[in-house]
Amino acid sequence: MEVKTQAYRERLYPSISMLLGLSLSAPMVLLAALPLGLGPSIFLALCVTSLIIYGSFYFSPVVTLDRRLTARRLSLPLEILGSVTVYEDADEVRMQLGPSLNANAKLAIRGDIPKLVKIEIIDPLDPTPYVLISTRQPEQLASALRANLSSS
Repeated sequence: MEVKTQAYRERLYPSISMLLGLSLSAPMVLLAALPLGLGPSIFLALCVTSLIIYGSFYFSPVVTLDRRLTARRLSLPLEILGSVTVYEDADEVRMQLGPSLNANAKLAIRGDIPKLVKIEIIDPLDPTPYVLISTRQPEQLASALRANLSSS
């Protein structure tokens, strides 16, 4: 009998503040290329900044849940996942990423995404106690995980 899984997919696009920071590459390239002349400098600044911003969208990490939970380089089978906890408060997130962080934990986080989901690993052979995953929709990811865990 095949177990039906609840799918989830989210691409973690860069935030507005990150895009504004990346756009600061335009004046830097403009100044560096100024010896080539004003026209080529402006052209280079626009091209380089566009490529950097495009790259930040193209290489944005994806969190998926189907038969496995995948986030960045992390790929876990559903069978080893345990309890799920959502952290949306900035102080709770800071605590999880700071003083409460276990050195053996796996992280798939982005600094510009202020919400986390903590997933316990119940495999006795794996020294990893839990994983922390950044997400803009922590409740949706948590409910999809809980639905998959209860059906397996």
